[in-house]
Formats: sequence, C-alpha cells, structure tokens
Amino acid sequence: MTLKQEEERESSAPNPQTTVPKRRLWTTLKAIISGVVALLAGFFGFLLLFADLGPGETFFSRYTITVLLHLVFGFIFGLVNARAWPVSGLVAWGGILMAVRGALDGPRGWPDALTVMGLAPLPALGGGYLGAIVVRRRVLQRLFRRRSQ
Repeated sequence: MTLKQEEERESSAPNPQTTVPKRRLWTTLKAIISGVVALLAGFFGFLLLFADLGPGETFFSRYTITVLLHLVFGFIFGLVNARAWPVSGLVAWGGILMAVRGALDGPRGWPDALTVMGLAPLPALGGGYLGAIVVRRRVLQRLFRRRSQ
C-alpha cells in the first residue's frame, strides 16, 4: 500500500472523536422531544378529562378524542424512542392524575377512575408500541425510498 492510499484510507475512516458527541447530542435531543411530547399530551389529556362537556358534546365523543389523543402522542413517543416505548405510558400522566383524584373520592369515584385508567395509559402504550414497530421494521424508509429508474 502506498503512502497516498494510506492517507486516503485514514481520511475516509470515521473519527471517533466526532461521532461520540453527535450520538450524545442525538440522545439528548430524543430525551427533550420525548419530554415535551409527554408534557403536552398529559396536559391536553388532563384538560379533556377535567373540563366540563361543551354544548352538544357527549361523553362518547370526549372519550373518543381522549383515546385518539393518547394514541397519537404515544405513537410519536414510540417513533422518537423506539427502545423505550414502554415509557410512553408517561404520556398519560394527566389521565392518571384524574384517576387518582377519582379514586380518592371514595367508592363513588371508583368507576370513573377505572374508566379513565383505561382511556389514558392503554392507548398511550399501544401507540408507543406501534411507533416502535414502525421504527424497527423501517416502515417509513420503505414507504419513502427512491425508486431506481
């Protein structure tokens, strides 16, 4: 191997000093995005479960919106953190808070607490699992890959 070939090989090899900070930056960014998603979803879930029904609104429509909200935010959480998808249950912190409040009301509040516990964490966990599957099976890459002509 000539000197010129050695220099080319060394220049094309990845530099471990630059790849480690990029990896740390990406990990930090994923943690920040996940935290923001969890805070936003929990806040909206709390508002949906805490606020009174509007005129013409039914419990079914409110519960449907709540389930879809947690499913979508759990899915986003799973996309960003595929390895930590079980943590997507944190997206439902607002619903869990409302369930605890309902359970503390005594036996009268238990049916509401059980309903809310099914409406918030289960769809969030399901969405997180789906997001992780999409990442692991590279569904998005296959959907949007360039086709050779």
